Amino acid sequence: MKSTIKYLLTSMLGLFALVPLVLLAACGGPDAAALANQSQGMDNASQMASSSHSKDYPDPSNQDKLPDSVKVKGDGLTVLLSAPVVQGSQIYECQASTTDASGFAWKIQAPFAFLKAADGHNVIHSTGPAWLYTQDGSIVLAAVGKFTDSTGATVPASATPDKNSIAWLRLDVTEHKGSSGLFSNVEQIQRLYTKGGVAPSSGCNKNAADRHVIQSVSYTAEYVFWGHKG
Repeated sequence: MKSTIKYLLTSMLGLFALVPLVLLAACGGPDAAALANQSQGMDNASQMASSSHSKDYPDPSNQDKLPDSVKVKGDGLTVLLSAPVVQGSQIYECQASTTDASGFAWKIQAPFAFLKAADGHNVIHSTGPAWLYTQDGSIVLAAVGKFTDSTGATVPASATPDKNSIAWLRLDVTEHKGSSGLFSNVEQIQRLYTKGGVAPSSGCNKNAADRHVIQSVSYTAEYVFWGHKG
């Protein structure tokens, strides 16, 4: 329970850190101008990330060069939205392990990221995993899909083109929440072109596990949201 509360607080603090910027600037407080400038700077960075989207990532509707395991499955699905990570973290906790030889290992607890969609709108990615489309309040939750490999075995729908970065994934939507907006039509999500985000290579031991130590590791990726147009 303690570890759950800790990573949820870590995630939410990242989100609520933006609230004072907006409220104080709107109220004209003593530091309103500086706060507004900080907020504008973050928005400019988001716009830059969005404007570079086309050159940073291939056409998300073209699946030809992707690993088979993460290609979208299903008839009639189309790209509803694509969104690169502007600022993101994979949050790990040091825990006792039954698989690591040292007896302790970093275990993923949650992602937390701000995405800037190709249409200029924002997406917040958080524990669940969940994605909130801020334009209309629609939310999706998803889980890693399944893939049948060449041996006939069923394995997670993932691929690791870069061992120094978190895996590429195809996720199946498990639940729709919020409004009946854009994400209410999403059925599958891809996480592609990842950089960073892998668990720390050191620092996890009995002392750290006893204290429920948390590490936040930065990452970037492109998320592609597939579904049927409403």
